[in-house]
Amino acid sequence: MTDIKEDGFNTFLNLVRGHKITSAILAAIDIKLFTTIGNNKFSAKNLAEKLRTDLHATEVFLNFLTGFNLLKKVDGLYSNIFKDEEYISECSDYSIYPLIEYERMLKDFVISPKNIVHRLKKGDMVSLDVFFNTGFS
Repeated sequence: MTDIKEDGFNTFLNLVRGHKITSAILAAIDIKLFTTIGNNKFSAKNLAEKLRTDLHATEVFLNFLTGFNLLKKVDGLYSNIFKDEEYISECSDYSIYPLIEYERMLKDFVISPKNIVHRLKKGDMVSLDVFFNTGFS
């Protein structure tokens, strides 16, 4: 049987660490990682050359994304788990790129803990409502 306190702690810890995956996804989009991979398979070395990034750092980054099932790694070759053009490409009808850019804008505008505390003290419900999507303002 799962210890509720331990499970609650792990859930809380995963939420606190959640910013890492968000930042990694945004960085991957910024360097056009998913677009570069497309429907192909690449070694870390080939991707580092194409992206003009450090090999060791690129491998760590790719393995991090693979650990969250955002990339697939088979025999040392990385590939997308989904078709690039479906979600990440800026040109696709199904692209989530506009949503990602909107979330990035919110992050810059509201999301930092310092900004949230400031808005809580100031009573800035409109900004908090936009961030938390509560519909109260």
